[in-house]
Amino acid sequence: MYAAMFMIAFLVSGAAAVGGALLFLVGLVMPAAVQERRRAHPISPPEFKVMAAAVSLAVLGSILLFVLPVYSGSAATLAAEILPDDTVRHREIQINETRTFLEVNGPGVIPLFTVPIAFTFLPFLAQRSSLRPALQGLCAFLLGAQAAMGMSGYGLFFGPSGLAVLTAGLIAIRKGNAA
Repeated sequence: MYAAMFMIAFLVSGAAAVGGALLFLVGLVMPAAVQERRRAHPISPPEFKVMAAAVSLAVLGSILLFVLPVYSGSAATLAAEILPDDTVRHREIQINETRTFLEVNGPGVIPLFTVPIAFTFLPFLAQRSSLRPALQGLCAFLLGAQAAMGMSGYGLFFGPSGLAVLTAGLIAIRKGNAA
């Protein structure tokens, strides 16, 4: 079960990273290759929807990492009790606890949760730029790489947003909205 989940997460983050790198290169070369320089079009409705989904996925991933108990553990302690007849009774007390990623790792991990949201917002700043697909490719690569590096913990939550940014960049190129 967990092996299949990690394999899917690995494929998603890998696709976002590799596809993002390729989209970045294509997005840089495409405007230079177009002989007639025309003004880039704003984000198309399908591209906007996919970008909004990417932002939503990144925000959802961040919120889940703040509140979802991702760590669980148990500890056992031995307690001794003296009974009225002066005998000692030993018993084991089992303590189960769950903690969030933030509780275990401290506030230093907050940027790991918020930077992916910024990566998904960046392409909105280049709405009328012919380099928007390149920026989307760069953001998809960064999200995929961050997801791959943090695969055993927080990374699982940000691979899908990287794949969504990659998809939006491909829509921009296919529709000709970027150059």
